[in-house]
Amino acid sequence: MSVGAVAKVQLIQGRAGPRGLPTRSGWAEPQAWATSTCYETALYSRTWRSEASQSNLLVRTYSSVKMLVRISSVRTMIVWLLAILMAVFASRYFFPGLLRPPETQLVARHSFWAILHIGGAIIAIVAGPFQFVTSLRNGQPRVHRGLGYLYVTAVMLSGIAGVRLSPDSAKYFSQAMTDAATTTSFGYLPRLAGYHAGEIFTEKELWPTVPSFFLLSLAWLWTTGMALWRARQRQFDLHRAWMTRSYSLTFGAVTIRVLSFPLALLSQNPLFAAIAAVWSWPLNLLVAEFLIRSGSTVSDRTTATA
Repeated sequence: MSVGAVAKVQLIQGRAGPRGLPTRSGWAEPQAWATSTCYETALYSRTWRSEASQSNLLVRTYSSVKMLVRISSVRTMIVWLLAILMAVFASRYFFPGLLRPPETQLVARHSFWAILHIGGAIIAIVAGPFQFVTSLRNGQPRVHRGLGYLYVTAVMLSGIAGVRLSPDSAKYFSQAMTDAATTTSFGYLPRLAGYHAGEIFTEKELWPTVPSFFLLSLAWLWTTGMALWRARQRQFDLHRAWMTRSYSLTFGAVTIRVLSFPLALLSQNPLFAAIAAVWSWPLNLLVAEFLIRSGSTVSDRTTATA
């Protein structure tokens, strides 16, 4: 109890007076009374300043959180938009009339594996973001689990097909880039990206795409399997972390395509751009690790995961 509080209690009980009046126990001390009153006033002033400081801190914290939520919402919208666009773009494989010759040849060489890989990837890239919607996870856990099993099944099928198709990636890229150099359907875009008319790209030049897609497929299968295993163990924090890694690799299909043209535009070297873009998927894992360690991943309002 403070000195001022003790003085007040004594005044009420009749053992002290504010102006040196006689009391039951003797004369009160005016100087002691004034000292205690000043001490109490200073204490109240310090408490008020402390509360005001805390209030300002809360206001600043609220503003920071509000800004982060706004940034997270923009980021979430971009992820959803790119995922949907990627799914629509990849669905052209189910309409042969929309395919370029290299794509037609790929499907002709590996019809079953190509369709399995592409179909599974479409399902995974669309179903994946729903796993990060906090309201769905908390409000509809059965729907969350159902979509989770759908995502895992799609990744497993597409990943296995990816392992099978990876040795053919150099041939596919060589044909696709040669077609881009000779086609006229894109007008000036190939020349803008450094292509030369009649340029021919070989499988030997594009061999780095083979280990890239092979390792990507293995990493995709591994991270998704770990996410499922941690969920089955009910270790949900680890499950969310592995789901973040898994979907970052699913999103590699977007990253490769988004980076390829800017890299070619800046370097004027389509060969370098293609290889660099294909090897961009480790950057997705780095971003995923940053989000995991900062406690920030894609969701509907905040950035919680799976």
